Parts: sequence; C-alpha cells; structure tokens
Amino acid sequence: MGSFNTQLFRQTNGTISEKLATVFNSIGATVSGTANTSDYGKVFGIGSITTTNSITPTSSYIPFHISITSIADHGTSGDETIGAAYFKTAATTAHQTGHQLATVIVRTSLAKNIFDAYGVQSHLTIAAATATADANAHLTAISGKLTLTSNVTKGWANAGLFIVEGAGTVTPSASNMCHGVSIVCETGVADSIQSLLHLYSDSAINAAIQTAGCTNMTYLIDFDAAGGCCVVDTSSPPATCSHKIAIDIAGTPGYIPVYASI
Repeated sequence: MGSFNTQLFRQTNGTISEKLATVFNSIGATVSGTANTSDYGKVFGIGSITTTNSITPTSSYIPFHISITSIADHGTSGDETIGAAYFKTAATTAHQTGHQLATVIVRTSLAKNIFDAYGVQSHLTIAAATATADANAHLTAISGKLTLTSNVTKGWANAGLFIVEGAGTVTPSASNMCHGVSIVCETGVADSIQSLLHLYSDSAINAAIQTAGCTNMTYLIDFDAAGGCCVVDTSSPPATCSHKIAIDIAGTPGYIPVYASI
C-alpha cells in the first residue's frame, strides 16, 4: 500500500490533481480533477461502483486510513469537535423529487462463507476512568439525530431506520438468530447497566412503543423461558389492581391491570 509523499505537494510543476493521481495510482486508485459523469460523478476511486478492484489479501487490508489522537485540551469551554472526517450532502436551492440524498453509502455483499460481516461497525472503548463535562452528555458508539426545524408534509421521519427484506431464510429459525434489531449485554458487564432499551421523552407523544402489522405478529413478547422477569404463578389475581398500563388497540383505548401481589 502506498502513502502520501509530502514532497509532491512542495513541487511547483503540475496540478494538485496530477500530484494526487501520482500518489493514489500507486495503490490502484484513480484521481481526476473533475467529476467523471460516465462513472457516477467519480473524482477519486479505488475501483468503482460498477467495477471492483480485485485483491488477494494475505493479511488485513484497509486501503484508506485516518487516525487522530487529541493530546491536549484547547482550554476554552466551547463544544468544539475533534473528528477524523466530515461529510455533508444538501438540497437547498430547488425541489429534487428524482434524487435520493445519502451522505455516506456503504455496501457489504456476500456470496460465500465468511467469518462475520458488518455494513458499518462502530466501537467506543472506555479504556480508563472517564467522565463527561455535562451530566446529560453521551458516550455512544452509534448516534442518530433527526432535527425538525420545519415541517414534513409527506413521508416517514426517523432518527433511526432498520429494515429486513428479501425472501431468504435464516436457519434454524428456532435459534433466534435473525432480528430487525438485536441488543446484547455480554457476560462480565458490570451490573450498573440499567436496561437493554431506554425510552425517554421531554415532549408529549402518543406512545412509547407503537406496532403496525399486528395481524402478522404471533406474539407481542416471546419469552425464552419462565424465570426472572417471567414468573410462574397459577393463583387467582385479587379483585383490585394497583396500577393499569394504558394501551391502544386499533384506535380503542384499553388497560392492562398490574397487581401489587398475588
């Protein structure tokens, strides 16, 4: 794998594009000064969307690296960001109903056996005792945010979206190995973890959890065994309950009774 040659940028002859091309061509990359309209507007590429750059790796192969370590605080109280890369896509001057905007497009394709695979893999490591400057600040491996500064008159608006599609099967299906979202707490995690799913709202909302397509769901909750949060108790409930959980079924409000004891 090649690397940047800073001497190229000190030369007075040639354009920046030519110098970049000299560097990146050494690793099988291509660089052009203008967008290639015949290849999805490509300016820089290792392979292309339609043609891959085939390799036979003998060890880990990661052709593009950015690695930054911040070693000192700048001393002010602002919320400045230290980041390895910044990307932005915008549509602000005209309606563009024929366009889909996606600032980063990632594809992982499998047709053979593999150890494991991810579309995007993000790790946040707490390597030493750490605290945020604000109690409401976050330490989060993956973050998604939807900012509604104006109205959405048609379409879904979500901070996160997960879709499973296709006619393929995951076997054996009884082993619970395929989910729209899987949240796992590994063995050895300190008992300070409060839950696997936390729902919170500062604003009035219709429901904490909403289901659609209920006729296609056999169960709302599927417990793998009796025990812990699923207690075996065949006694009759008391005549009165201590609380009730509000639900809505097809527009009709209802309640699930909660008993202090049985």
